[in-house]
Amino acid sequence: MKPDSFNQTAYRILSLLLWLSKEPLSFDEINQRFKERNTIGKTVSQDTLWLYLNTLKALGCKVSRPTKRNGFRYQLTYHPFNYFLTSDDLEVMKNTALLTNHHHDHWDLIYFVKWVQRVLASLANENRDTLLQKFFEESRFVQTDGLEESIDRLEHFAKHHQLLTIEYQSAINGIKTFAFLPLKVFFDQGSLYLLGQAEDQGQTSMLRIDRIKNFSPLNNPELQQRLNEQLQERQLFIIRLFNCTAKTYEPLGEGEILYPDPTSPNNIVVRLRSQNDFLLKQRLLSYGTPFQILYPGSFDYEMHQTLRQMRELYTA
Repeated sequence: MKPDSFNQTAYRILSLLLWLSKEPLSFDEINQRFKERNTIGKTVSQDTLWLYLNTLKALGCKVSRPTKRNGFRYQLTYHPFNYFLTSDDLEVMKNTALLTNHHHDHWDLIYFVKWVQRVLASLANENRDTLLQKFFEESRFVQTDGLEESIDRLEHFAKHHQLLTIEYQSAINGIKTFAFLPLKVFFDQGSLYLLGQAEDQGQTSMLRIDRIKNFSPLNNPELQQRLNEQLQERQLFIIRLFNCTAKTYEPLGEGEILYPDPTSPNNIVVRLRSQNDFLLKQRLLSYGTPFQILYPGSFDYEMHQTLRQMRELYTA
């Protein structure tokens, strides 16, 4: 490239756009980068920087002024040099979320949510923040930012049957601290859960991981033994699934045994044990096929009560 064909001003403006698109910068930090860049090699005045920023604004960029709140840095809040998403594109993403919602590997959820956040954060749409919020509201997915390390540790403790002290933000009871023997981390209906046995519960509990405020190992062999014994007392369930075969069946609990239905070759009977009847109820209601609870009668009654309440809710 010939020296006279190189536009220093345009190059500095493009460099400034690149830097600000990655992170907010102060006047001194911008000048330090100008100075360190071999093709520039010198600082600029405050007036010259304002000229560059005004050029970016004329091109459609939005740059916030330095204030005490933002650490006296220039922050690029929007630029049009990226892709736009239409309502049809967003609908595709939402449908993809629904498909992901049927998988049981919780890391599928984490990776998918991260991808959605990156895609929507880089949009040229000016309402990208609103679109991001709308996506999570309508898909009912929970954002997982900052949870990866906690998930790894919880999986480790569950694998080694380590008793924990957990500080939990309940939607009903507020913050509560209790002993908890974790069993597994899993994904259901857009959220990540920790399944295990709490010291004050008769059956297993599902804790939403984004509501776990703190946790640490607890050394109490006697309590751990008692909670372990409670975990072994899993309820037996026998369920008939209509229009379902062994090939199309998706696991509902643990230790399933499938039997042909003597009343119809199009159905199967599932014998299984579940550590949480609430979780089993959720999975049955979202399963997408008619079913009949054959055993126990108490669970059949609870299911009918749930369906009756749902009908009253949606017809009110």
